[in-house]
Amino acid sequence: PCILLAHGWGGKRAHLDFSYAPRFAQAGFIAVTFDYRTWGDSDGVVIALDGEQQKAQKNEDGSVTLKAQIVRKVIDPEWELRDLDSALNYVMGINNVDVNRVGIWGSSFGGGHALASAAKDHRVKAVVCQIGSID
Repeated sequence: PCILLAHGWGGKRAHLDFSYAPRFAQAGFIAVTFDYRTWGDSDGVVIALDGEQQKAQKNEDGSVTLKAQIVRKVIDPEWELRDLDSALNYVMGINNVDVNRVGIWGSSFGGGHALASAAKDHRVKAVVCQIGSID
């Protein structure tokens, strides 16, 4: 069996790697953690600076040059749900994972994401929502 762990608001997978994942692994589960985009070890997101998209000029090769910045530490529920879905797709492709025995464990905001993901994705066979934040 495999458990995909989703951390809470502004959390990092490093916390899960230290605190929860080893316990699940000791109990015989494959425990998979990840960082949401813009958090922890993940990449930032490139955002065009205000007004730059309108100023952008197309180059001869079809590329565009504009001023942008990399943003980090952004809480965006839509991004996070997509990241959780991507992590689930990754888990389903791991060779030794029994795809009929995959669950999601989420804490805090990640608990809400775990519930939302499990509600829409039939591949998720179990869900744990620890102190879940939901609406």
